[in-house]
Amino acid sequence: MPTGVLRDVWLALSSLADRRHGQDCRLEKVWIRWHDNRSLDRDYAFSGPVPPPPMVGGAGNLPPPPNVLYISGTTGTQPAATTPSPMSTTPVTDRIEYPTFSELPTLKSLSVLDIDELPYLDEMSVLIGRSLPRLRELRVGIARHAAGREWTTAWEGPNVQQVDHRTTWTVDGRIGDKRLGGIIGVLVGWVYNMRHNEETVAAAIKERQSAAATAIAHAEVKSKLASLQLDGADVAQDSLIVEDGSTHVPETNELGDVKGTSTPEELPSTARDMSQEHHLAQRSEVADIEAPTADTLARIQEAPRDHREYNESTGHFLDSRLDLETLELERVPLAVDIMLKAFNWTILTSLTLLHCHGHEQLWKALRRNFSPKPLNGVSKVSADSSNYHLHIKKIHTNSVSPALISLLKDTLAPNSLEVLFLQDERSYNSTVSIDSIFRGAIKRHRASLKKLMIDSSEKYLTDFPAANARWKKWILNREMITYLTSGRMSGLRELAFSIDYKDWHFFLQRLPLIPHIRSLYLPNIADHPHGSNIDPRELALQVVDIVTLRPDIELCYMGISSKCFEILENKPSNYDARTSSDTHSSANATFHDASEPLHINSSDDDDEDEDVDDEDEEDDEDGDATEMGGAAGEEDASETDTDEIHDDDDDDDSVYDNEEGRRMPRLRLREILFYDDKVAVFKARHGRL
Repeated sequence: MPTGVLRDVWLALSSLADRRHGQDCRLEKVWIRWHDNRSLDRDYAFSGPVPPPPMVGGAGNLPPPPNVLYISGTTGTQPAATTPSPMSTTPVTDRIEYPTFSELPTLKSLSVLDIDELPYLDEMSVLIGRSLPRLRELRVGIARHAAGREWTTAWEGPNVQQVDHRTTWTVDGRIGDKRLGGIIGVLVGWVYNMRHNEETVAAAIKERQSAAATAIAHAEVKSKLASLQLDGADVAQDSLIVEDGSTHVPETNELGDVKGTSTPEELPSTARDMSQEHHLAQRSEVADIEAPTADTLARIQEAPRDHREYNESTGHFLDSRLDLETLELERVPLAVDIMLKAFNWTILTSLTLLHCHGHEQLWKALRRNFSPKPLNGVSKVSADSSNYHLHIKKIHTNSVSPALISLLKDTLAPNSLEVLFLQDERSYNSTVSIDSIFRGAIKRHRASLKKLMIDSSEKYLTDFPAANARWKKWILNREMITYLTSGRMSGLRELAFSIDYKDWHFFLQRLPLIPHIRSLYLPNIADHPHGSNIDPRELALQVVDIVTLRPDIELCYMGISSKCFEILENKPSNYDARTSSDTHSSANATFHDASEPLHINSSDDDDEDEDVDDEDEEDDEDGDATEMGGAAGEEDASETDTDEIHDDDDDDDSVYDNEEGRRMPRLRLREILFYDDKVAVFKARHGRL
């Protein structure tokens, strides 16, 4: 909604958890894309503060989230506002709806995109903590215009906290916009508290034991100094240096005097008097420092109690881990220390990082912590998958670093990665070559890859191809095309890459060797004879020619440059259904999954014509294919007269006879919008969540 999701909607969704007989909540998945809140700043400047929303039931109290723990002495009254963002001009309570996520029941999947207000993260943190046993998917995206705000930075320091653990009433927080670990720290604030957990408790025990030992050493030294007499030996004894509980005796000569000093007898009387006064004053200062009593030492040595925080509203200690299977982040600075401890990486199967600072440190940390160790002193690691601790099957990122390639090569089991989408972000400008990607990632997982995209196009300059030459960095050469079409990658179903025009016909000739490809996307074709004036339809028709000659090819969708096409087949009315198994292998199925064979069937009851580009063929065709999958945006499609279809049953242009004399459907090409919801490489081309 352009106004955001109203509070009444959140309260209504929260009621879904109220089911009888202990039944599970109906609500499992929430997907929100927030509106741009900057418009409120402009409205506030001209019209003043926005009036607060009406209270539920006319009362002055909001319903608290389930099992909320309040600070002692507080009630559920309307909370005060937090400190607004420096870029904001309106109060936080006027900029957002409240409560939101904290009202929802536990979820299996949470996706919140284009976030531009910190209170939404605090609300999500409460929900994530409550959903700890159930949550399996988490997608978080920060709005482009909010990426530079103070609360997006991963802050560190002793005075910085993740969330306000005193209360889950989020707008009542008093810890400001600087958060420990930034966005990541806030999200896992009710799952893993960096200040109070098992590790910090162990560190506190060690620190107190060290303090106790230091105090005992200080007490012993002070006792010795107090019993010494003021004589020549006092100089050496008073020069004892105490550092962290250890004593250091300065070097002395054969007479027991400290080297470089004079004994009192060697000094003139005036100097000797001054020296005595100095030692008396020094010994007086030592006497003023009280030695710790027995009770004090006992308290120091006593191990601290378990300071792990238990949150009754979530039902777990704040040193837990999220068992996520899918994690997708956009414009989220990565706090690697928190991520390693708050996420169970051995369960994660899908990881997407887009425009995320700190990605290289994350890849290095994962490789350092989860790479298999050689056994029995053998330098080479066994290929047995049981030796590998990471089980990631999908990786999508637009910041490709050498550390990522090393992770794919060394930390994941061979032939375990199924989806690999690599793009090049403009601000990062990857230095990884296509050769490194091919050797370290593609060949390593050749037998398991199902969906592959290698694209260095600049997404912000798609309308000006001539000014965008960075995409040539990752063009596949002929050797790589040969490998992709050699049959070694039999599981591949979706493929996206840029190609040089000199290899175009070579690729067409090898297309029959990869009949299992269902979707093909070619974002760029280099050095075409027509330059940037490429006709995608003409290239797509050349692919259709190959598919016509080789009916075993299962290709259904083609994206070339900015155009997308669908291969359809015309069904003749006198077609013998008993021979349908000999026809094009993509016949007679529905659009249920782009990763499965997408077979196209035409209908005599609900037909439509082709686009304007195919108007010259409309009079010759027996019937047109049914609009499959609702293909929204087919403005040029129109209904046909069904009477003409029945009157034209013997139209020879709709079929052709194969070498065995059987009548085969004739294939045709239809331009469509990109099926982002059916083809993963089409959706990934945008480089955003």
